[in-house]
Amino acid sequence: MFSKQVILDVIKSLPNKYAFLEEFLIRFDLDNKIDTTGLKTAQIKLAITRYLIVNQNEKDQLGNNILLKIIEERLNNYLIPYKYDEYECSFSSYPELYSYLRYDGYDIQNGKLVRTLPSNIGSSEKESQITALLIKYGFITTKGHLDSAKSSYSNSNYPSLTAQLRTYVESLFMDMAKHIKNKDTFCVEIQNISPTNAIRAMQVLAKCSNPIILKELNEWDGGGKQTFIEGFWKTLHTLGSHPGIPDTDEALFRFQLVLLVTYNLLKRFEKFYE
Repeated sequence: MFSKQVILDVIKSLPNKYAFLEEFLIRFDLDNKIDTTGLKTAQIKLAITRYLIVNQNEKDQLGNNILLKIIEERLNNYLIPYKYDEYECSFSSYPELYSYLRYDGYDIQNGKLVRTLPSNIGSSEKESQITALLIKYGFITTKGHLDSAKSSYSNSNYPSLTAQLRTYVESLFMDMAKHIKNKDTFCVEIQNISPTNAIRAMQVLAKCSNPIILKELNEWDGGGKQTFIEGFWKTLHTLGSHPGIPDTDEALFRFQLVLLVTYNLLKRFEKFYE
């Protein structure tokens, strides 16, 4: 999946000419899918954007993914040659576009859009599902930290991004642990643990009746060993919230890692603790 921001900016880059947009719809097999009757050009572009956000897996008559074809064609033939500054790593008219392309697992190499991550990583899709679960369980403060992290990323404020990612993860651990303690009232091992910080919350997540952090997968030990989740947590705050100023690659790596790990933990949580 592509993030909404990428789709919006790509479609915004289309000319505000009715004939061009009608031809565009025909070329990409959208003419029978989007009704443009009575719409002005700006409204047509908005209708295309909304349709593509919802129908990201739609294929044309030849079996090609329509959205991917549109993004590749628009970026490679117009936005990269005429709007992309290689030195600044930025699009002149769409300053956030490059950041979100990287977020979606793409980069620009030798003047072309190329995939840098496997398609099943799906950062944008996982973020959407994480957000839905946070709303479902009422983890609103945790959602706010994730929203702030994404805003910091889009604005290239990487120290703030790293700080918000750490706060988001700790808040999520504590929210899940508190929820579990309210549900898992017969589990003796967690009765006396107060999940007031990430470390104590991990204890609840690992010792509850249906563990969210799994010892058998070497995710948690509690004895000082460098297991995965404990190492993951330490990675987020080696010298506090943000050790130095991370570069783009480090910031993106942390963001994607946090999304992958917390998505996996939330899916386990949802399975056992409705």
